[in-house]
Amino acid sequence: MTDINIQDPVAVRDFVAQAVPDAGNNYTIANLRAPNFVALSLSFGNNNPTASVDWQLADFERHYLIIFTAAKVYLQQINRDDTPLRVLDHADIAEFGADEASDEHVFHFIIGRKRENYYLFNTNPPTPQWALDNYETLRANGFGGLIAPQDHVVAPPSDMLNVLHGGASPLLRSISRPHAPIGPTPEPAPKQAAKDNAVAPANQGDQPADGVRSTTHQAVVPGRQPIDDDAVPESARPERQRKGLLATLFGRPKRR
Repeated sequence: MTDINIQDPVAVRDFVAQAVPDAGNNYTIANLRAPNFVALSLSFGNNNPTASVDWQLADFERHYLIIFTAAKVYLQQINRDDTPLRVLDHADIAEFGADEASDEHVFHFIIGRKRENYYLFNTNPPTPQWALDNYETLRANGFGGLIAPQDHVVAPPSDMLNVLHGGASPLLRSISRPHAPIGPTPEPAPKQAAKDNAVAPANQGDQPADGVRSTTHQAVVPGRQPIDDDAVPESARPERQRKGLLATLFGRPKRR
């Protein structure tokens, strides 16, 4: 195992100075994120539901001391026996990116067709303060020129890790909606003339006024007398034919 006490900033600085003399403070520590199937298998035997998956996986993942320079990236594994220093030329890195999660700094390399995802927790503990300070230095110089320099960004606590550590769930936080300014109350629509909604008085007689619906809701045509049901003989009233079971049970219907 590479003998580096990451809790001792002087010991780490001496190791870096011996391995890469021109590194300055452009180094930090990070975990190589485990594949998804490893995280899934761990979730079935999760005996500590209050801790996030990343916190539980951290003990099993590979830990690296990563050194950035203007031409190369050096990766030294620090929790495995006799691992050699790995060197990547900038030309071999097809893509590099850095981002922020709720309680993690995250970055990745794409080398050929393989993507490697790294992260370090952005609090002390568990990450030593020197590593967090150096990460800000790396962000400011674009990780040795791999990307454009970045300003310090604080990610909003919006993912599962924040919830498991006592933050507010994104499903429970209310989202503020923009409110439109309240304008003047609109004027009510003009009322229709009383004659449009009028109902003929009960003592008006049998003849309703033109354009006025009678109390029996019969359609009235101007100049035509309304139909009086009592004046229609039974022989002139149509019968509704009953078929099937109704005709068998009740026979012929009575006239209205």
